[in-house]
Amino acid sequence: MANSNKMISGLLIGAAVGLVGGLLLASRPGKESRRVVAIQAGEFREKATVYLNTMRRKMRGGDGGEVLAGVTDRQLGTHE
Repeated sequence: MANSNKMISGLLIGAAVGLVGGLLLASRPGKESRRVVAIQAGEFREKATVYLNTMRRKMRGGDGGEVLAGVTDRQLGTHE
């Protein structure tokens, strides 16, 4: 679990660094760049939500994945 957390953290940090670098080197005006970033952020958010929901289902055993003994709702991010 710790390795997957490190991998996810690394991917998010890499994406942020890439985003900042892309904005600094962009050949578009600021207003257009912000619009493109907003659209892409929305698409990324949708994909991340689908991915997280799929992983939660698998962790609970809903898609033929293994049921992880002792996993709490808090660890899955589903607590209210």
